[in-house]
Amino acid sequence: MFDANAVKALQDSATTQILKVSGEPGHVYYLSDPKDGRSERFEALPAVRKLNFFTIDDICEAAALFGNDNSVALCGNAAIYVSIDELGDRRGGLHMDLPHTEQFRVLAERTLCSLDQNEFVRVLANDLFGCVNKCDIDIIRNLKFGQKVEGAAKASTSSSSINRSVVKDVTSGGSEIPESITVNTSVYEHLPSLVANIECAIVTDLDDITFALKPCAGQLVVASQAADTEVAAQLREKMPKGMRVFCGARES
Repeated sequence: MFDANAVKALQDSATTQILKVSGEPGHVYYLSDPKDGRSERFEALPAVRKLNFFTIDDICEAAALFGNDNSVALCGNAAIYVSIDELGDRRGGLHMDLPHTEQFRVLAERTLCSLDQNEFVRVLANDLFGCVNKCDIDIIRNLKFGQKVEGAAKASTSSSSINRSVVKDVTSGGSEIPESITVNTSVYEHLPSLVANIECAIVTDLDDITFALKPCAGQLVVASQAADTEVAAQLREKMPKGMRVFCGARES
C-alpha cells in the first residue's frame, strides 16, 4: 500500500517545472510551481573548471580558441583571468598566476627592521641581488662604529667640574650614510622586463647599531599598479580582436 500523502506529494512534485531564463548563466535554473506561479532560483554546483597557463602568449592563444563574444580578460591581484563561458559564468575560465619576484616579496612581505650591519649588507647584496647600487652597499659595508668621550667644563667661584658623556661615533670613509636607496626590481617573475624603481628609506639606529629598510609610502602600490597596467596593454595587443581587457580581478 502506498501512503496517500506520499502519492499526493509525488503528484505535486511532478507538476513542478524546471525553467531556464535568458540572461542567466548556464548553471542557473528555476523551479516553478504552477499552482501559485512562484519560481525559486537555484545554482548548479559542478566541479570548477580552471585552465592554468604560464605565459601571456599561451593564455592569449587559448583565449582565441575557447573564448566567445562575451569573454573578458581581467588583470590584477597578481593574476590574469579570461572568462570563457556564456554570459560570464564564473565557474570556468582561463587563469594565469603572476607570482611576484623574490626581490619584490622581500620588500612587500618581510620585516626588514633591527638588522645588524652584516645582516643588512647581506639583504642588500644577496636578497636584493642586482637591485641596489653597489656603491650604496659598499658605503654600508665599510662603516666603522666606535665611541668617544665628550666633556664640557663647568667653573664656579667655589669649584670646577667636567661633565663627560659617551657618544657613538661612526666613520664612513668620507661618504655619508644614505637616507634612502632605490631598489630596481621586476614585479612579476614571468615578466622580467617590467621593472619598478622603488624608493626605500634607510633608518639607522646608532645606539643599537642596527638598520631598517622601509619602502616609502605608496611605492609598492604604485609599482604593482604600473605593472598591471603594462600587462593589460600587452593583453590588448595579443588577445583576440574585440576582446575587452580590464584591470581587475575575478571574485572567488
